[in-house]
Order: sequence, then C-alpha cells, then structure tokens
Amino acid sequence: MHQRGILGSALAAIFVACLSVTAHAAGEDAAVPPNVRIVTPDSSVPPEIAAFSGKWVGWWGPRALHSILVVQKIHPADAKGWHKVEAIYSRGTNLSFGYHAPEYGDHDGRIKDGELVIEARGVVLRYRLAPDRRILQGELDNLARKVRVRGMFTKASE
Repeated sequence: MHQRGILGSALAAIFVACLSVTAHAAGEDAAVPPNVRIVTPDSSVPPEIAAFSGKWVGWWGPRALHSILVVQKIHPADAKGWHKVEAIYSRGTNLSFGYHAPEYGDHDGRIKDGELVIEARGVVLRYRLAPDRRILQGELDNLARKVRVRGMFTKASE
C-alpha cells in the first residue's frame, strides 16, 4: 500500500512539472503597437481578397505559439494578378521554438489565388480564408529549424 502512495505522489509531481513546462513554453503575449491603422481596401479589390483585411488573432499548433496578423493595406492587383499587402506580424514566446521574447514587425506580403504569403528571415507564413471568411487558416514554415506547423486565427474586433 505504501508503494502505491509513493508512486501516486511521484506521478502527481511529474504531472505538475509537465503543466509548469507547458505553461512556460508558450505565452499568450503576442502584441502589436497601439493605434495600428487598417486601410479599407479599394473597391477594385475583390471581396474574397478584401476579406483578408483586419486584425487576426490565434495560435500556431495546439496553443504552441500565440500570434497576431494585422493586414493593414491591400493594394489593387498588379499586372501579374498579385495583390501586394502591408502587414504587421507578431508572435509570442515559446521556449521550445527558441522564441524567448515576444516580437513584431512590419512585413510585405502578397495575395494570389486565395493565398496570402509573407516571407521574413527564413520563415514563410501562408494563410487562406475559410469558406465563411471568419477564420484564417495558416501554415508557418520555419526553414532554418525545419519546423512546419498549422494555425487558426479569428478576426478581432477593430
């Protein structure tokens, strides 16, 4: 009977330790600067492209990396059919990913064939709208670390 008590206590301690590591691995700490300006897309931008405009908040993986994407401006299509995008991307901390502090930055991207692509410092972000345009589904490809993870984002009120 005494062995069960010791084993139970050991398992409980391991469980608590795992919860502690998980809590410190990924924080809900992605943030963007205050007073971010979002420009309403020009009427020449098709509605299925204009729907990318705005602030999107969510997670890469099962709550592995908190992130925010703000699509600030979508330009009319160029001669090749690409819509240039001006955006802010922010990610929180995740020690297992090697991200020890939150970070954000301005990035240029492009939309074509229903996909928004942003490339920055060895990371490729790809986003597609769900059919109802209320959810942004994404894929983060960290080329240097050879990590690929999917994410889901919802539009935040502006």
